[in-house]
Amino acid sequence: MDFLGAVAALLGVLLLGTLQGLLVGVGVSLLLLLRRSSRPHLAELGRVDGPPGSGPRWVDRERESDATTEDRVTVLRVESGLYFANSEFVHDRVVDAARPENVRSVVLDVRAVPFVDATAARMLDRLAENLQGHGAALLLARDLGQVRDLLRHPHALYPSVEEAVRAAHARIRGDGEGSGES
Repeated sequence: MDFLGAVAALLGVLLLGTLQGLLVGVGVSLLLLLRRSSRPHLAELGRVDGPPGSGPRWVDRERESDATTEDRVTVLRVESGLYFANSEFVHDRVVDAARPENVRSVVLDVRAVPFVDATAARMLDRLAENLQGHGAALLLARDLGQVRDLLRHPHALYPSVEEAVRAAHARIRGDGEGSGES
């Protein structure tokens, strides 16, 4: 995408002149930035053993092929701020990840989410309700900072992915069908 912005600026300068060409380059770069931020990467996480005494690590399964998944629990990490331009994309991707019949909990690791606007906070509330309708629970892992202030409904919040996964398994064992109550 950076290359496209540079090419747009170069062609703009060659065809329209310096100032107009640079404005074309800036405009194209802004559009590409908006497109990139409206479709953030959602990493499916898996567990790998960490160094002795440190416990497991949760890593992107695309980057670490030996990472193992959890039975009936999907663990995802949003790698962007959550705001009006990407909240529906994130919602749809999380719902798609929870569609398999055996998924009873979705753990959303939000450590890489630097900010959340009011639209995205409402999306998280709606996401929890939608997952509950499919028989799955939404659990949020890691410190959310300002996010907690924006959430209307109480969500299951955990200080680590490992604790959220343990809670998800306990919830599944406790109700047999994973009612998804949060």
